[in-house]
Amino acid sequence: MKNRTLIWVAVLTFWICGGLNEGLAKDIAIFGAQPDFLLVATTVISMLSDMRGAAMAGFTGGFFQGAITGANMWQYVVTRLLVGWIGGSLIELRFQRNLVIAAMACFVATIFSGVLFLFLTSQPNILGSLRDTLISAMYNAVIAALVYPPVERLSGVKARQ
Repeated sequence: MKNRTLIWVAVLTFWICGGLNEGLAKDIAIFGAQPDFLLVATTVISMLSDMRGAAMAGFTGGFFQGAITGANMWQYVVTRLLVGWIGGSLIELRFQRNLVIAAMACFVATIFSGVLFLFLTSQPNILGSLRDTLISAMYNAVIAALVYPPVERLSGVKARQ
């Protein structure tokens, strides 16, 4: 990441989303599926940066998620690294940066991350995990549509590219 403003916005976004993930996510769960604010932050930041910045955003999101959860550190880091790669690849493939693409990217990234996490860990209830992943994907897409515009505006990335 060469944009220092984007770095500070990313730090602030991960800090706020980590706090929301720990303090609010369980309280606003729908049918047992809760939003993943750190995954939303990873997707949004990776869409606003280059591929190297997207990988750093993925690692940071996975590291914070594993630290908050207290277990499965490497599984979170691997899945979030791939989510960062997806977000960075969208921009490399010349997708337009806007909130609709951010919401769709977060939806796909949540499903991809959830299914990959299901394979990397031993989940006793596979269908329940898939149901929760699908509900979380819809939830995260709505949150990404709300998070993307202020993060983009604060970072100033769209004006330069």
